[in-house]
Amino acid sequence: MGLTEKLRPFALAVFKPPVFESEAKTQQALVLYVNLWFAIICEVLVALMGLANIEMLLIHAASAAVNTLWFFFLLILTRLGRTVLASRLCIITILAITTVFALVGGGLHAPIISEYLVAIMVAGLLLGWRAGIWTMGASLAACAGFAWLEERGALPRNVVTYTPFSTLLLITLVFADIVMLLALTVYSIGRSYRRAERELLERMHAEKALREKTEELDRFFSFALDLLCIAGMDGCFKRLNPAWEATLGYTTRELENHRFLDFVHPEDLAATRAIVETLSRGLSISGFVNRYRCRDGSYRWIEWQAAPYQGRLIYAAARDITERRNAEEERARLDAQLQQSQKLESLGILAGGIAHDFNNLLAGIMGNAEIILSDLPEDASLRPMAGMVLEIAQRAAGLCTQMLAYSGRGMVTFEPLDLNHAVMEIGHILEASVSKKAEVLHDLAANLPAMEGDPTQIRQIVMNLVINAAESLEDKAGELRVSTGLMRCDREFLRRLHTGQDLRPGEYVYLEVQDTGHGMDEATQARIFDPFYSTKFTGRGLGLAAVLGIVRNHRGALRVESEPGKGTTFRVMFPSLAAPATVAEKTEAPADALWRGKGTVLLVDDESTIRIVGRNMLERLGFEVLVAENGERAVELYGEYCGGIQCVILDLTMPRMDGEETFRELRRLNCAAPIIITSGYSEHEVAERFAGRDVAGFLQKPYRMDNLKRILKNAFPA
Repeated sequence: MGLTEKLRPFALAVFKPPVFESEAKTQQALVLYVNLWFAIICEVLVALMGLANIEMLLIHAASAAVNTLWFFFLLILTRLGRTVLASRLCIITILAITTVFALVGGGLHAPIISEYLVAIMVAGLLLGWRAGIWTMGASLAACAGFAWLEERGALPRNVVTYTPFSTLLLITLVFADIVMLLALTVYSIGRSYRRAERELLERMHAEKALREKTEELDRFFSFALDLLCIAGMDGCFKRLNPAWEATLGYTTRELENHRFLDFVHPEDLAATRAIVETLSRGLSISGFVNRYRCRDGSYRWIEWQAAPYQGRLIYAAARDITERRNAEEERARLDAQLQQSQKLESLGILAGGIAHDFNNLLAGIMGNAEIILSDLPEDASLRPMAGMVLEIAQRAAGLCTQMLAYSGRGMVTFEPLDLNHAVMEIGHILEASVSKKAEVLHDLAANLPAMEGDPTQIRQIVMNLVINAAESLEDKAGELRVSTGLMRCDREFLRRLHTGQDLRPGEYVYLEVQDTGHGMDEATQARIFDPFYSTKFTGRGLGLAAVLGIVRNHRGALRVESEPGKGTTFRVMFPSLAAPATVAEKTEAPADALWRGKGTVLLVDDESTIRIVGRNMLERLGFEVLVAENGERAVELYGEYCGGIQCVILDLTMPRMDGEETFRELRRLNCAAPIIITSGYSEHEVAERFAGRDVAGFLQKPYRMDNLKRILKNAFPA
């Protein structure tokens, strides 16, 4: 490796300013490089000034050489990135050199004093304005000190001999200082200008980015479907997006001119004020719901998320959840209806099963009581007791009828009927059934269209509702108003009623019973149709439960309006027919008390009590009786007698082989005898199961002798 290649890195370190990652650091290094080379040139000039004074040449040359090497060392420090350290050492060095030359060179007249300017420039440009001020102060203080010393004669005199050459060097040095000062000043001004230009461009770019970001936020704010707003802690809207106009119907200007609490539903004001208080304490809220008034007076459900800002503003985002809220309420309503329907269905099945089994028991009680009455002489002491047993059993049978009506298995005979006539037909019964303190008023609509229903069950509805209304008066004076009328019902109205969910819209005739009693709260209204529920005493009965069952069987609907202390109104609606009903006079044929039957009757029932009572009744009517405890035995007996049986009385519900299966088997054996079906359920249910099967009649349990005689007489017309 040659000497040139060895010296190349040193030459690069000395003559080429370094380049750093930071532009500011690179510029600092460049300025320091220029000043250091200027100082080196000055040292060379000082060495040349020694030629003017041969005696001082050695001193000038030695000091110039030492100083030049020191400045080269500072160049290497700058190359290594120690710019600040090199700058400080440069300042200290120049101050020291200047001081030495001033002391030994005659004070302020020494040519090297001009180097103070270089020190000040280096400090100001490299170390900042504070270091420049301190350096300038130190320089001025040194100059003042040198002047004071020179004035007192404390410094050597005439050390420096001014020759044309030294004068030229001094002028050259001062001129170089001035040029360097101007160059560095221009450079510093240019750098400041470039910095200002760069800062201006950066500010312009920042403002542009901020403007674009603001425009993006404004577009988002304007096009958001959710409700966005900025409000003050004073309760006033500051800014709102257009979604508010679409939701509430007010313009944003109208909303911004009012306090947001002015639009809150009165019931939600307290909770909303509490939320504002929470926000004022610096806490955020989420999921708060309240109602806001729309321009048309309606209210919308709003769900909020909000956070405070600097204790003065509230940033909030809201969402209109009215549809979701309505859907939840509708789902809750449907769930409640489903639960109510399931409960009614379960209770109906239970009531129907109990009524059926109870009817079987009552059949034995009523049958035996009637037989005893027929055998006792008129003056027998036991006759009143037997009559009382029969009367109590008949009342129990009436309760079973109500249970069957509630379960939907009651006997129903549909025919066109006049609702007004049904009400007036039991008017005298109503007046006798209610307290004398209750005034019963009638408000019956004229020319009321007919309805299709069972007269007995409709009368039972009227009776139960009126008695229930009378009991609500609690022996106090009051009014009971019984009204009828015609109304048009749409699907939305019907679906909110009891049993009205699947009804078709149209015209409905209605029966309304209104009282001025104590009324009911919501909890009571939810249970009034439960069997045996009462607010007065335990075990009241099936009054309203039976009403609901009858209404359901008639494809009608029922509405209850009540409030504690303001009375109760029951309105029962039935689909109307096209024309008014014609009330026909019913004529009954006189019973033939002398009628007697003959032949053999097969009585089939799984209850031994009914078999015994039925045998006695049939024998008293003149028949020979065969009994069977189940369907299989009935088929065996019919096969044994080979057509010698003239009539079959067949129970519907039996174990192993029920009445329907037994009926089919008998017909398969070519049984031509009339078959009478008996059951604790209603004729309506039996008719559905035996439709088109040539049934001779239906006998509902519990039955009495005259009912049995009538059915058998119809089965044996001859």
